[in-house]
Amino acid sequence: MIISLDTEATGLDLVHGARPFLVTTCAEDGTIRFWEWPVDPRTRWPEIPHEDLADITELIYAADLIYLQNAKFDIRALLTIGIDLPWPKVRDTLVMGHLLASNHRHDLTWMCIEYLGTDIEPHELHVKEVTQACRAIAKRDYPSWKLADEGVPGMPSVKASSKRDEDKPWKNDMWLPRALANELVTNGHLHEQELDQDWMTACSKYANADSEHTLYLGLEMERLIRERGYWAIYEHRLQLPRVACEMECYGVTAIGTYTEATIQEHGQHVAEIEDTLVAIASEYGHKLELANGASINDNMRDFFYGAIQQSCPRCSYTKRVKHWKGESPNGEVCPKCAKPSRKRAGMSHQLVVTKRDNLALSVISVPYGGGKKAVEASLDKEAMAEYLATTDGTAHEFLSLLLDKRAYDTSQTYKEAYRRFWVLVPEHPGYYRIHASLNPCATDHLRWGSNSPNLQNVSGDSKEISNRACFGPLPGREWWSMDFKSIERRIPAYESGEPKMLEVFEKPDQPPYWGNLYCLTASVLYPDEYHPRAEVEGAFKHECPKLYKQSKFFDLAKQYGCGKRKADMLARRNGAFELVDQNFPKLAALQLHYLRLAEKSGYVETLPDRTVDPTRGYPILASRTEDGRVLSTTPFNYHTSGTACWCKNTALVRCSDQCAEWRGDGFDAHVILEIHDQIIFDFPRGAIPEENLPRAMVLKGLMEQSGEDLIPRIPTPVSLSYHDESWAKEVPI
Repeated sequence: MIISLDTEATGLDLVHGARPFLVTTCAEDGTIRFWEWPVDPRTRWPEIPHEDLADITELIYAADLIYLQNAKFDIRALLTIGIDLPWPKVRDTLVMGHLLASNHRHDLTWMCIEYLGTDIEPHELHVKEVTQACRAIAKRDYPSWKLADEGVPGMPSVKASSKRDEDKPWKNDMWLPRALANELVTNGHLHEQELDQDWMTACSKYANADSEHTLYLGLEMERLIRERGYWAIYEHRLQLPRVACEMECYGVTAIGTYTEATIQEHGQHVAEIEDTLVAIASEYGHKLELANGASINDNMRDFFYGAIQQSCPRCSYTKRVKHWKGESPNGEVCPKCAKPSRKRAGMSHQLVVTKRDNLALSVISVPYGGGKKAVEASLDKEAMAEYLATTDGTAHEFLSLLLDKRAYDTSQTYKEAYRRFWVLVPEHPGYYRIHASLNPCATDHLRWGSNSPNLQNVSGDSKEISNRACFGPLPGREWWSMDFKSIERRIPAYESGEPKMLEVFEKPDQPPYWGNLYCLTASVLYPDEYHPRAEVEGAFKHECPKLYKQSKFFDLAKQYGCGKRKADMLARRNGAFELVDQNFPKLAALQLHYLRLAEKSGYVETLPDRTVDPTRGYPILASRTEDGRVLSTTPFNYHTSGTACWCKNTALVRCSDQCAEWRGDGFDAHVILEIHDQIIFDFPRGAIPEENLPRAMVLKGLMEQSGEDLIPRIPTPVSLSYHDESWAKEVPI
């Protein structure tokens, strides 16, 4: 028997008390069964009869296959009420949708339109309308009821401004219309015949439509995947939601005392940086008004690009000229003076233009959603890196400080999110667990995403503001972190067979490159400065720091597909782009190969995995421009980074299975987090660090096996570190 299943819960935050209040299924013959339970509006706790749990369990046991949309949420939700849905029976339409069209939308509504030609959105719009109407009544008449809203304890995911429907307050209160109807009838405010039946049925109709269409969608998607020859890849990919679910349930440990203390310390440091930035601007005669957090306002843009102002010589009227957006002074008259009043006629006073250069940065423009040719001035991460590589003196100092402020502001935002989502570990005061939502299908290729909170942004680059110090093992536990070494650089080097790039990786302790691709790039861009220093490791970096930084920025930008203009500008050398291509012809040919492949088919594939499907890799759709052409920067990037992510994902599956085997033998090992090319493991603490080293080495070998399984084989060495206090403090092994 094949069925589909869907749950509706009182929220997303299952570890904070959210529970399912409705379970719906659909069988192959079209039979829909559903169980909907009343929710106590003061506690948000569903009242679930034991016989309903028995019925659902019996149906799950009888089913051979069960189709779900985002299976791990439904499985976790059912676990909270004592129902265990076996993973071997699962077919996940979210995973199917990503495999069939990686950069399309993968929500159920959109995929039903794309693959079934059916629009189920009216059901959602209807339950939204009913729920919002009932929320308004409940807020007015029942103030003691616990409704979903941003900032309410126990509902950290609820955010009215979120772009995700799942986070909206109303989406967490779909149980409310039935609760309100029952309250009004019970208290005699309404007779049953006067009751709006939509209040009783809107949610179940919406949920039943979801379960029904999930079944039809899954069957159609399975047909397409088999037809296109990707079934073996799908079956392997289907293991990732299980791994993600296990990681979510166990959680990541947060160190509360450190997190709380650094929130305060970093706040003071940001205030000091802001004072310095204002002081620098005042030296230019500019009264700087800093925007909140990492955002930018027009006053700051005036300081970056220069201020142009039009003012009236007769009154107080002034106007900012946003020259960075293409505006220019046009000789207009003062609109304030030109407006007549009862006492005087309007007067034409021409506005006077004043200019101040300030930092006089050149504008770096990027497209935005205002039309095909619309551009705006950018101060994003890439633009700031470009400015740092091309400025010096006061401008460089100001930009560096501003970047520091941005980093600290961002770090503060993340730490406050950790605090909002964590739950206390009762037996260990000062320690908390964070059960973030992990999504293996979150991006256009194979990199994961996470939310509630986002743990993919926990940077380890800057020890001063690293949020990794917020995390660490519980007393009596230890962490082992394992990181693929430069995997996204090794893949193109070995796949192309570029000799000098291979030399970098195969002779990491020898001149002239010392295992550093930035040095290899520098040797091409600045040979006169590099080669005299090539025999001493680190000499070029320390003696020519500016050129080294330019080489680094150029190298990274070109790897991810930047154009010739940007590459030459970053290198501060005309013809740098072509020069590097000429020196690495095999790599250039490989990049061109994947661009041509994407232009022909619309997608690229990762390298094949001999243990899954030796004939093909995972298909990743290329991004396109507004006129439908393949965006030239994405095909090679997606192929390379997608293959790197495939390696990490297969490693996750093997390592998760190994940890499960050890747990069965009594050794409580867990995979707790994946971030970029790194996997973190949580072990019981040994008497000495070396005690668990043999087990860590087993996991290290399982990760390195990923490269051996690729076609062609690519060495994917893994670094290993031990953590006894925090993630930020490591002992390299």
